[in-house]
Amino acid sequence: MPKRNLGIAKEPDPVSRKSDGYFSALVKLVPSEALGLYLALDNLIKNSQGKETVDTIGYQNLAIMISAGVCFVLALVSRYFNARNPDNSVQWLNVCLGGLAFIIWLMAIGGPFEGIPDIKLISGMTTIIFMSVVPFLTISRR
Repeated sequence: MPKRNLGIAKEPDPVSRKSDGYFSALVKLVPSEALGLYLALDNLIKNSQGKETVDTIGYQNLAIMISAGVCFVLALVSRYFNARNPDNSVQWLNVCLGGLAFIIWLMAIGGPFEGIPDIKLISGMTTIIFMSVVPFLTISRR
C-alpha cells in the first residue's frame, strides 16, 4: 500500500500561480464580509424599536449611517490585508475598488440611501457597469 502524505498542503510558488480570470476577479469585488455585517446590523436596528415615532426614526437613521460607516471601514481594512502582491506589497487599486464596491452594493440594497429619488435606477445601473468593467481592470494589473 502506498504511503499517503497527510501533511499540510503547501501554497504554490508565486511564479507558478496563474492569474485570476474574469469570474474570479468579479467574485473578489463583492465585499461580502462587510455587506453581511451591515445587513445584520440593519435588520437588528430596524427590528429593535418599538412603536415608530419621529424620534425613533431619527435614531434609526443615525444608527444605520453609523453602521454603514463602520462596515465601510471594515471593507477597506479587509481589502488592505487580503489584497497583496506576491512580494507582500499592498494592491492599493484593489483596496480603493473594494471601498467603492461596498458603497455601490450598499446603494443597491438600500441602506442609508433609501430616501434618494430614483436610487433603485441609479444603483442598478451603477452596479451593472461597475461589476462588468472593473474586473478587467484588476485582471490586467496582475
